Amino acid sequence: MGEAAKVAKELETHTGLFVQSGYDTFEFSHKSLQEYLTAEFVVRLPAVPSERRDVLRLPNELAISTAISSRPSQYFSHLVLDRFEALRPPFGFIRAFVTRLLLESPDFEKSPVVGAALIALYSRYLQLVQKSSTQLSLFIYDQLASEFSALGAMIRERVRMPELLGVYRVAGTSAGLDGDEIMILARKKNLRIAQDNRTQVQLARLENEIWVRGSLLAPDKSS
Repeated sequence: MGEAAKVAKELETHTGLFVQSGYDTFEFSHKSLQEYLTAEFVVRLPAVPSERRDVLRLPNELAISTAISSRPSQYFSHLVLDRFEALRPPFGFIRAFVTRLLLESPDFEKSPVVGAALIALYSRYLQLVQKSSTQLSLFIYDQLASEFSALGAMIRERVRMPELLGVYRVAGTSAGLDGDEIMILARKKNLRIAQDNRTQVQLARLENEIWVRGSLLAPDKSS
């Protein structure tokens, strides 16, 4: 038995981190161990991964990387506003990323740039849900409702809806999955942004069209 095999066998028998899956192969005893170690590697890279193939393989790991980053707000904002907007990940990736992100609960700043990134993620998620809705089960609907509610609460903590509607106008609507109407927002033409308004400056970075649920725009009952 070679030295590498001896080390792997020692780790298997004394730590439980690995299990032997074949004659000369080992694997992690639980996928979460592999995800965390991958995230530790990814977050230490000089830059957030940009290759589409690499990014699309790592929805859970990128969510964990966000949470364990020394600057989670900046990491998340760059990941969503730059990487995701350029790569256009599919529904399965976005849903896995959102679900894991909410589970990991990163300590985000209550800043406009995080708010803008959350809206971009929310909009992308919602558009992909609508395109995939004919294939979604009621069980998935229930989970999505919870996820939208959690994302909506995070957005409201960082962006006031009157500020959002100062940059965007309601251009149309679409039927929601659960009766909550979807509002299609278009950026206002000839918009003038005051450079000292940090929230509007960040919102102006978003796409010309974004989607939100009608309940997000409703007056906040707690205020």
